[in-house]
Amino acid sequence: MLLLGVASFRLLAQGFQPLPDFQPDPVQLGRLSRTLSLLRSANPTNHPVVRVIFYGQSITIYPWWQEVSDRLKAAYPHARFEIQNLAISGFIADRLMYTCEQDVVPLQPDLILLHAYGYEAEMGRLLERLRWQTTADVLVQMDHPLTDGELAEVSNAEQLMGTNPLSWAYRNYVAIPRQAERTGCCVAAVRDYWKSYCRARGRTAGQLLADATHPNEEGNHLMAAAVLAYLIPATPPPDVDPWATDGVRAWTWRRDPSRLLQRLVVDFTGSRLDAVTDAEAAESIRLTVDGGKPSELASIRSFGRTTPVPGQPWPALTSVDSVAPRLAETWTVSILGLSENNSRIEFRVDGSKTGFDGVGTSQTHFVSNSGRVVIPIWSWLLGYALNSAGIGLPKDYRIEWKSDWVGVDEFRPRAPRGVGDEATVTLVSGLPDGVHRLVLEGASLASVRSLRVFRPRGLASVVEISREETPIRPSVGWRYRLGGWGFELRGSDLAGVEVESSTNLVDWLPFAGSRQHISNWLPEMQEEVRYFRIRGGR
Repeated sequence: MLLLGVASFRLLAQGFQPLPDFQPDPVQLGRLSRTLSLLRSANPTNHPVVRVIFYGQSITIYPWWQEVSDRLKAAYPHARFEIQNLAISGFIADRLMYTCEQDVVPLQPDLILLHAYGYEAEMGRLLERLRWQTTADVLVQMDHPLTDGELAEVSNAEQLMGTNPLSWAYRNYVAIPRQAERTGCCVAAVRDYWKSYCRARGRTAGQLLADATHPNEEGNHLMAAAVLAYLIPATPPPDVDPWATDGVRAWTWRRDPSRLLQRLVVDFTGSRLDAVTDAEAAESIRLTVDGGKPSELASIRSFGRTTPVPGQPWPALTSVDSVAPRLAETWTVSILGLSENNSRIEFRVDGSKTGFDGVGTSQTHFVSNSGRVVIPIWSWLLGYALNSAGIGLPKDYRIEWKSDWVGVDEFRPRAPRGVGDEATVTLVSGLPDGVHRLVLEGASLASVRSLRVFRPRGLASVVEISREETPIRPSVGWRYRLGGWGFELRGSDLAGVEVESSTNLVDWLPFAGSRQHISNWLPEMQEEVRYFRIRGGR
């Protein structure tokens, strides 16, 4: 509560007073349960990583998003935030529903904050792709009012049924809630907050705008306050285990300190799998998924955002697809010619591994020779951008994007950097939804604490199929633990085992300390060189 008071005081000092008694709908807050629980679980001994994406168009680029980010970091100081704003000015839902496949889906965030104009059908498809291809909670913002007439509009959904589907009232109180309900998204009542603020502070709609659409300084504070009412709620929903929801499951496997786990086979249901490690390891762990290395799985390769058009932040191509398995490579579109009005663009396509892959024009649906690149006619923005800016094509301008994948073929377990931190690695992401088999092999498996499986649509699960273990012969070794290095006695059966220590290989003395279990640590010695020998045992 103190942190919120400090943040509110900072806003008051700037002349802005947020609404003190605004209460979000508990049903809508419930659709942010995992994110809010993850944030509220953060404390001095638990520092969860929380990935947040702001997405939408120019309104989302305005400074309110930075204020939201700053307030989140202040309210949840122990969370490790990874925040990105990937909004594209001028892009509404009919374009964002394609670009989100390149921008947002590969990042697999925990929370997406979205504001986008557009028709209901396209808005619905955008929400589908964000919710059904990621496990993120999605907060969809209502539109803020632009005119005084909207401050007095009808807001009852039943009364609006049958009215103009293109009206602002219909969009905000029928269309957006309907699509959010269908896809399980949270609707943030920014519009209602804005209206209440205008009534309480005696403001007109125009007094909160910098132009016909975008918020001014006061409007930015107002937008931030409306969104933060959902992210730092006065009455949060009941906590859930963020690692035991329908779509996200953590599985901690049994680790026997007396036996060396060398191979583990699990079946998991989902599209992404992370490993959580808790100790440094000298050897790497190898893995396969469905019988192959992740780097060999064409199904997990995704296309990134294409090069911007000259003079605008828009990607030159709204959508790039394929009809053949993709390679991990960089693609280049070279412009061969432009018509006088830029309506026809002639080009060639080359892949860094595929090589020359065909020529085409912007007026026809393009499928490359290999089938690894498909460019629809409607995807082109280059000609429109050049005409809008009144400029010619810059010399040596090329359109590029990457075909890449998220995962590893092998990894070396790491210890967390500090108390409460996590050491995680994404093993594979972007798999087709369903059951997959993971095989882990390596002597460092004892350093892996758990697996986390993510499934956007349906119940995530992990089931152990088999494991291979060997008894551990008694030995003394180093291990990093609790912030320092120490000696550790290892072995499967330590009954009757005696350990002696020497600094010169001549004088041997019993080494004191409990040796009944691998997790007991022998006292760390100060000499630069120390030798051990083991006697007894069975």
